[in-house]
Amino acid sequence: MATLDVWLKRAVRGLSQESAETVRREIEEHFEAARGEALGSSIDPQQAGAMAMQALGDPRVANRQYRKVLLTKSEAKVLRNSNAELRMICSNGWAKWMILSAPGTLLLLSVMFLAMHQYSLAKGILVVGALMAIFFMPPFMPIYTVSRGRIYRAIKWVVMLGSIVLLFGGDSRNGLWLISCCFFPVLYTEWKRMVIRRKLPIGRWPRQLYL
Repeated sequence: MATLDVWLKRAVRGLSQESAETVRREIEEHFEAARGEALGSSIDPQQAGAMAMQALGDPRVANRQYRKVLLTKSEAKVLRNSNAELRMICSNGWAKWMILSAPGTLLLLSVMFLAMHQYSLAKGILVVGALMAIFFMPPFMPIYTVSRGRIYRAIKWVVMLGSIVLLFGGDSRNGLWLISCCFFPVLYTEWKRMVIRRKLPIGRWPRQLYL
């Protein structure tokens, strides 16, 4: 069993706790079945164990395969953080009120500064308001189907790219490094969510995977 423990440790490396427990349970059952079959053929117990281990294959190859279909630690962390943020926003009355009112307030301020011919300030406030709207208001909107989620994500990327063009204009390329630094956490989270959507059946999707 010590050899099996080492194999399992390598095979579940980087997987989330739930995924690792699933793999361990299935591999232990497979190992015992293979070992029992070998013992049933009157093979020496030690040799039967070695044959069962050989049937499991390379744990590093198995680990790569598991990572493609099961949640990893980093993906599970993204889900936990997103769930915590969603609960904090939805359960806090003041936070909810501020989030829902802030985009409209900023839009009004943008119009006021535009009327005062403060174009740069109006443009910056408009961008902040638009970004706040697409990131903080969706949890309170009826986005709970695959099609609605796709529509929302398309709008989100259009708003993000439009905000970059609006802020930097013709200098968007020159400010690419700054844009990348600012939006890297968003890009990282979006990439992780995309991977998680492929791994989890729709029936197990938490709320944030639709967003």
